[in-house]
Amino acid sequence: MNIFENAEMQKYFETLPAFIQENIVHSGVKPNNLEQLKSCAEKFQKTE
Repeated sequence: MNIFENAEMQKYFETLPAFIQENIVHSGVKPNNLEQLKSCAEKFQKTE
């Protein structure tokens, strides 16, 4: 299932551990670009 329309963002998202993917999806965060997605993923990694 594609979460992001941007292929580059989707590819990056798919490389993330499952728990981070779940946190991003369930948080309701809507990153607008790859840098925002990376920042979001880093924040979730630090909270685990």
